[in-house]
Amino acid sequence: MNRQISGGAAPAPPEPHARERYRAAVDFTRLSARQLAFDLGVVSLVGFVLVLVAVAFLRQDGGRRFGPVWAAPLGGALAVGVLALALWGGDVFDVPDRLSARDGRLFRLTGSRGLSVLVVLASVAAGMITADFVVHRLVRPAVGAAARRGPPWAHDAVAWTLFLAVAAVAGLGLTLARPPEALGGRGTFAVDIEARYALDGWPLAGAMVDGTSGYLSIYPDRIVRFELPHDGQERFSVNEVADGLRFPHGLAIDGDTLFVTETGPLLCDDPGLVFCVPAGMTAHEAELATIEGSAGRVLAFPIEGDELGAPQAILSDLPVVCHQHALNALEPGPDGRLYMAIGGLGVLGDRPEQLASVDRPDLNLLGTVVSFEPDGSDFVVVARGLRNPYDLAWGPDGRLYSVDNDGMTAQGFRAEEVVAITHGAHFGFPFEGTFDPPELRTEPPLWALPGDGTAAVAWVDLGEREYGLLIGQLFVLRMLRFDAGEDGALRVARDNALDDLLAMPGYATFVAPLPGGE
Repeated sequence: MNRQISGGAAPAPPEPHARERYRAAVDFTRLSARQLAFDLGVVSLVGFVLVLVAVAFLRQDGGRRFGPVWAAPLGGALAVGVLALALWGGDVFDVPDRLSARDGRLFRLTGSRGLSVLVVLASVAAGMITADFVVHRLVRPAVGAAARRGPPWAHDAVAWTLFLAVAAVAGLGLTLARPPEALGGRGTFAVDIEARYALDGWPLAGAMVDGTSGYLSIYPDRIVRFELPHDGQERFSVNEVADGLRFPHGLAIDGDTLFVTETGPLLCDDPGLVFCVPAGMTAHEAELATIEGSAGRVLAFPIEGDELGAPQAILSDLPVVCHQHALNALEPGPDGRLYMAIGGLGVLGDRPEQLASVDRPDLNLLGTVVSFEPDGSDFVVVARGLRNPYDLAWGPDGRLYSVDNDGMTAQGFRAEEVVAITHGAHFGFPFEGTFDPPELRTEPPLWALPGDGTAAVAWVDLGEREYGLLIGQLFVLRMLRFDAGEDGALRVARDNALDDLLAMPGYATFVAPLPGGE
């Protein structure tokens, strides 16, 4: 059946609940330490870069403007040490978000804007000392002889050009895509890479048929069936089984049917991995226009051997925020229903009041997990207040889990949160950030992850009542360890909970455990 969903008015927050329950469930010390290390490092780095420009116009001898000569190497060592803490504590890839004028993450973690200002000033001072020492006592002597043959300004120009060139190369080395690489992990788990295969497009989601074959949705318009080599085969095969779709995304197999979420038409024909903002529009205007004109669908393809039959739309005219915040994961439930994640606001996360200008009745479906029967009937909202849950996975305890992507809210910053989806839950977005007092939120996060761009999630059994939640993020595959209590309830492991398993050159959008522990 082709069923249209009408959800009513804009999201209504639930009644407030006790803050003590939230605080008891979240280990703020553990969540904050790694975030704070990164923020301090970023502030130091920004102060250092700004001062590089400022001291370029000064001509006095190095090491005398900011104190004794010994202060230069000491200040440099301190700055490098803070940056090392930042690299240990998280990632270097979400700098723009963390430096956003409205990003209150640093202020939230330090607890005081005054303390944050002191951190910034101290970082600038360290940057001035370090820049003074590096440029005037290392780089200039190395190029002085050559520069003196030219005009007077050439001395500094050559020195600064070489120094900035080296800094640029170092920055590129941190941010360029890396090849897949097994990481040892901080705990007892490691990964061996058995094989790598190339695809001719971006995989957005997948669904396994068995231990050797499955389906992938390929940006921007295809679905393919793949088969891993087995039983003496040597070739990884990929065959196109559907095309002409409008940005297919989530996949799920239920019986002899392949279910596919389709984003539908967007303002840009090929948005890629960026937000679609046509010329003449602001990002906020583009998001509002996309939501108002969106028409997401859920399609059901009959599986006919190695081919797919003609699809039927079982749900249509669903709201979509953008290509990244769309109709995301589909996951069959133990109750025979299908569960679907719908992305919430993106750039409008800190301005939810602007949704009042959008003329459609189903805005309350944004940022939700919903369930429905395989024919599209009995459509129910399971949980609200999510920013962008990309994937869903049923845990060994029978609960549904996801990771909600980070971003700004009307108050503070929303971290990458591991969450358990429960019926009737409200997770606070777009009204509250992770570290804001939970006036609206009814369920706390289970963990806040470093990094961003979380996509795939999947469970693995580690034995002895231990389980791992595999989490695919930008540039890395991680595992969050859980312990099962006597009652079967899962709790995040208290020691060495998070392991980095695999470095990779992009987003991990699909992870699936295979027979034999692969």
